[in-house]
Amino acid sequence: MKNSMENVQYRRERMLAYLRRVRRAQVQEMATRFRVTPMTVRRDLDVFEAAGQVRRSYGVAVYTGREDADVVYAAPTGDLTPAARAVARTAASLIEDGDTVFFNSSATVLGILEYLGDRRVTVVTNNGRALYAHRAPGVELILTGGDVYGQKQSLVGELAAATLSRVTATKCILGVSGISAEDGITSSISLETPVNQAMLRRCTGMRIVAADGSKIGVKRNFFSGSVENITHLITTRDADPAELEKIRARGVTILFAEEE
Repeated sequence: MKNSMENVQYRRERMLAYLRRVRRAQVQEMATRFRVTPMTVRRDLDVFEAAGQVRRSYGVAVYTGREDADVVYAAPTGDLTPAARAVARTAASLIEDGDTVFFNSSATVLGILEYLGDRRVTVVTNNGRALYAHRAPGVELILTGGDVYGQKQSLVGELAAATLSRVTATKCILGVSGISAEDGITSSISLETPVNQAMLRRCTGMRIVAADGSKIGVKRNFFSGSVENITHLITTRDADPAELEKIRARGVTILFAEEE
């Protein structure tokens, strides 16, 4: 298997899932299990440790599960800020009758369902909370399936990626933990990046990032794609204007969401 970034992300996804299940593992054990060198395992563990996902000691990795994006959602979209709702509403305005749209696991993106009105669209998502979200009769919902990630209830792993490989979407809308011109689209959760990458790859039309101003210019630990991989950014007017100009210079159309 070639050592592409996608393959590295896939290996890290499986390694982190294994650590989450067993809670504690030896470096040599993981090297044997994942058919890589101990040095490669240590590099992967460096990434996990920087994100607060593991703690290392004397050749042992202990899963800690500390991730700032792993939060409890009392309701599918009930806790959205006014800024996030504005971003969701603006994103919904770009969706047309007949579209097949990828939604990732973002709560902001899930909020788009509330603003689709009577449009007839198909939404394909790895957001398990979509089952409990209000949607109009014209919205057909398809869940990718996959492993359920923690309290966030995102669907990840090989099954989720395999489902996406059989779908072609006309639009893709991703929520992110951070986006910048230099560091691209990033997430706090490594397991979700292969799904984000697959959604971008399998979309033939608009590839949209929906992110309020607090996410602009921010870099998180796990890479989903460069800004050249998207066509549109929807954000709020409190975003860093210098960073927006850099993103615009990369060919991205920027739309501002206005709070009601």
